Amino acid sequence: MSERRYWNEELETMPPAKLRMLEEKRLTAQLEYVFGKSDFYRDKMQGAGLKPHDIKTVEDLEKMPFTTKDELRGTQEKCPPYGGHLCAPIENVVRVHGTSGTTGRFLLTCYTAKDADLIAECGARSLWTGGMRPSDTVFHVFNYSVYVGGLTDHLSAERLGATVVPIGVGQTNAFINLAKAIHPTVVTCTPSYPVYVAKKLRDDYQMDPRELGFKKGLFGGEPGAGIPETRRLLEDMWGFSARDANYGLGEVIAIFGAECEQQMGMHFCGQGELIVELIDPDTGRVKKVESGAEGELVYTTINREATPLIRYRSRDYARIISTEPCACGRTGLRFKVIGRSDDMLWVRGVNVFPRAIEELIMGIRPQTTGEFQIILEKEGAVDILPIRIEYGESITAEQVSGLKSYIEDKFSDDLRVTTKVELLPPGTLPKYEKKAKRIFKTHLGETF
Repeated sequence: MSERRYWNEELETMPPAKLRMLEEKRLTAQLEYVFGKSDFYRDKMQGAGLKPHDIKTVEDLEKMPFTTKDELRGTQEKCPPYGGHLCAPIENVVRVHGTSGTTGRFLLTCYTAKDADLIAECGARSLWTGGMRPSDTVFHVFNYSVYVGGLTDHLSAERLGATVVPIGVGQTNAFINLAKAIHPTVVTCTPSYPVYVAKKLRDDYQMDPRELGFKKGLFGGEPGAGIPETRRLLEDMWGFSARDANYGLGEVIAIFGAECEQQMGMHFCGQGELIVELIDPDTGRVKKVESGAEGELVYTTINREATPLIRYRSRDYARIISTEPCACGRTGLRFKVIGRSDDMLWVRGVNVFPRAIEELIMGIRPQTTGEFQIILEKEGAVDILPIRIEYGESITAEQVSGLKSYIEDKFSDDLRVTTKVELLPPGTLPKYEKKAKRIFKTHLGETF
């Protein structure tokens, strides 16, 4: 018998018109539910002169105010500990996760058993899209803590039947020694982590990463796996296939986006659970979700019990790759996250995301190693952006000056930003066991 192609074939291949009918039916039920159960959402709707029956379609959602992370933190301060948007009685809540932010305050997200089940289901759908199968042994290297990622992603992998080894972060020696013994096939982690492990393998174990025998790398938490040169670096280094296959937001759904074998953008895998809108992040104006459109992703849950989200601003800026069916047979939209609006840099009137900087630097390998640091010396817009970049192993001392000029010119030509590049010998910048740090705010006392 041939292997099943989809985790949930009905939803993943459903015609868009039929899916819209299902989602709008659930949307009206979700709005009735939050209006009856949540002071927070009832106040928002009444403040906009709305009742649930006023919103029947996705287009009608535009009448509803946005919800922001700061608002949710505010309601949790006003109605501790879980806030006025908690819709389920606490005796029905089976798990609480927290997401952090610049304020250091947790935003708490509650799950009922039904919520936990749907989150594991969407995660399994995404991981299956990314290539994980029941026959795989998975080394899961995300943080097992109050944060979403470690536990939730682990349960999604178990849901699809894979054998999961909960490595967590900061356990690289255990990762290597267990890999030598168990011979896993899949690693799930940030794309910067395999670079860190590869150096440790070579320095401390005199091993080539390919000797561990991993077949697949499913990555998230950083933009690297969606950058062709970063993908090639990882695949050449480890001998596995690398996919951008772990997109999600802790307060929304842990994983609901992943590349398929076509690698033509991440598939939206939240069908039946989330409605997606696209907006101009500056004006809040709704933009049509169509091929080539760019904007901030806004999410509305349509099947949640404990902490539903209505028109939640993700701050993720994305490009819609296509709304046409993929060659893999999936019919949902495909997208690419370009960056966080919170991380957008302004350089002499031009906005640039760190991902674009990484793409440029990776694109001139092997003249660079791909490692870099962005230095922010003041708040807000800057005229010149300082960047520290490692030059490649083959670059001689005599070539450094010319390479510096070349890179600065390339930033000016390709991204229209003025940079002050400091070139450093290979191996100077740190490799990260946890999430890679690329931006250093020296005006706030951060050191590099």
